[in-house]
This record gives sequence, structure tokens and C-alpha cells, in this order.
Amino acid sequence: MHAPMKPNIPAEALITIDIIDTLSPADLNDLCDATDAAVEAGGGFGWIAPPAREVMERYWKGVMVVPERHLLLARIDGIVCGAVQLVE
Repeated sequence: MHAPMKPNIPAEALITIDIIDTLSPADLNDLCDATDAAVEAGGGFGWIAPPAREVMERYWKGVMVVPERHLLLARIDGIVCGAVQLVE
């Protein structure tokens, strides 16, 4: 079991959480980076090692086409740092 990660977020940072209807290329890139970091830290998606970037991109694009799923992105100063999927 890995120790919990402790965020180091400056007090002046802008933190937002948005429900996403479409993934911009920048959001997809940031989301894949965050996914990669989560998997490397031992907390991600059942993957033991980060998959190829194309696999992650297909995964997140696939989430967007499932009507029963809603993707929420957390951002710090406009950069995606986390995500949650809500399933109806």
C-alpha cells in the first residue's frame, strides 16, 4: 500500500472542477499526464504500469461517448490534475 499523496498547492492557486462535454486536445493531454502520474504512484485504473499514450487517449475518448458517464475534471491554474467519472 502506498502512502497518501500530500498536495503542495499554493494558496493563490485557482482550483476548478468542471463537468466536461467534450475533451479539448489540451485537456486530453493533461488528463493523460495525470493518469500516467496516478498509475506511476500506484493508484491508477488497475494498470500496473502506464499503458502507451494512445491507449490512454482511446480510454478517455471512450469515456466521452458513453451516455451514462459524466466526466468531471479538476484543474489547478487551468491544468488538469484529476478526474472523476459519475455513472448514472
